[in-house]
Amino acid sequence: MATPSKTSSQWSSGLFDFAEDISICTFGLFCYPLLLDDTARNAGEGKCTCCAVPCCGPASWCLAHMALRTMIRRAYAIKGSVIGDMWAVACCPLCAACQDARQVRQAVALPVTSQPTSTPNTR
Repeated sequence: MATPSKTSSQWSSGLFDFAEDISICTFGLFCYPLLLDDTARNAGEGKCTCCAVPCCGPASWCLAHMALRTMIRRAYAIKGSVIGDMWAVACCPLCAACQDARQVRQAVALPVTSQPTSTPNTR
């Protein structure tokens, strides 16, 4: 897991702060499951397989998102509860996904979509 640059008792941005980073919101609007996957990888949690597989469907995305959001909140010492995470994801999953991505992006100073680094072929 990524080490937080600083701990806080609050989210770095509000649930409805779309203007904070319009690229994250655009990515989430068109590719919600991939935003969850990208956020999980940037947070050091590895690939969120059920988020990247369309056949898994919205129910698995919701459960994976709730688990991811709870992990992020705990990792960065953000006040809240699992019930609050559930309500945020259930009422506005895109808003919650964007807030999660902004939090992780700010904490680990990564772009929205991290490009895989290629290793040179040594022969």
